[in-house]
Amino acid sequence: MHHPDDVGDDPDPLDLILKAIGQLAGGIARDVNNQLGGILGYAELLARRLDEPTAKSCCDAIIRSALRSADLTAQLLSFARQEGETSARLNLHNLIEEIAELLRRSVGPAITIDVRLEAGSSVVIADPSQLQSSLLNLGLN
Repeated sequence: MHHPDDVGDDPDPLDLILKAIGQLAGGIARDVNNQLGGILGYAELLARRLDEPTAKSCCDAIIRSALRSADLTAQLLSFARQEGETSARLNLHNLIEEIAELLRRSVGPAITIDVRLEAGSSVVIADPSQLQSSLLNLGLN
C-alpha cells in the first residue's frame, strides 16, 4: 500500500529539470556541431585556394574560431551525457592521429605537426569528448 508521505519511486522534480536541460544542451550542441562542420570544411577549402596573405590569415582566424566553438559544443555534449556513462575504451593513437590531421588542415603547410606514437598499449578508458577537447586545446595553444 502506498502511503502519502512515502516518496517511493516518484522522480525528483530537480532531476527531471536537469535531465531536460541536459537533453536540450545535447540537441543544441549536435546541431551547432553540424553547422561548424560545414563552416570548417568550406574555410579549409577556401584557405587552400588563397594566395594573398591577409585573406589567408582571415580564413585561418575563421578556422581557429570554429575549432574553439567545436570545443564549446564538446563541453555541452559532455554536460548532456552526465546522466549516463561518459567513459569509454578509446584507442589513444587513433584519437591523436585524428586530432593531428584536424590541426594540420587548420594550421596549413607553414607549420609541421610531427606525431610519434610509441605506447605499447594505446587503449585508455576516458570521456571521448573531454579527451578530444583536451588534445585539441593542447594543439591549438
